[in-house]
Amino acid sequence: MDEADRLCNRVAIVDHGKIIALDTPANLKDGIGGDVVTIRSLDTAAIVAVIREP
Repeated sequence: MDEADRLCNRVAIVDHGKIIALDTPANLKDGIGGDVVTIRSLDTAAIVAVIREP
């Protein structure tokens, strides 16, 4: 969301071709109460690290 904070007034989150959320970056982040990162991979070795900012 760093780039969205700097570059966008509104952000849409799309899941399977449908908009599931549309709001400002700040409001979207406030709505989930913090950072959420989901990584899916068939190759678990490809996932090296996830860094989460406080």
